[in-house]
Amino acid sequence: LVFSLDKLSDEIRNKVQVIVVCSRNEKLYGEMRNIVPELKIDSKMFGFVPDLYKMMAASDVIISKSGGLTTSEALAQGLAMIIISPIPGQETKNCDLLVKNGAAIRIDRPVEVKRVVEELVKVPDKLERMRQNAQGLARPNSADNIAALANSYFS
Repeated sequence: LVFSLDKLSDEIRNKVQVIVVCSRNEKLYGEMRNIVPELKIDSKMFGFVPDLYKMMAASDVIISKSGGLTTSEALAQGLAMIIISPIPGQETKNCDLLVKNGAAIRIDRPVEVKRVVEELVKVPDKLERMRQNAQGLARPNSADNIAALANSYFS
């Protein structure tokens, strides 16, 4: 995936910064530790980030799976998503919903990320629409709403 981003044209590469977050995946961190410093694109790498939402808030797009927590936080931040190879089940359903509502683009092969990133940089209106669509899907008070509903059953 990062190799595909490293193949962006100079024009696009100079407008992009890549932040790689490996979380607690030590194997991935070990592999990326040797790759990221060699990239031609401006990039930074992190392991576990306790306040990941701050990184998301400073980002324009996230390239990720479409699991529940990542998707919820991305929507809350109004972050466009590039979803790679969702796992059948929850991830596929999340992905389908996000793509249908214009908040995400699905790719199934890492090499496709280059084309999608180039398109979003060249057509900033598309990226902005995706961000607005993500915000429209967000339900930032959902935990409070669920708690209130649950409490109403016991009151």
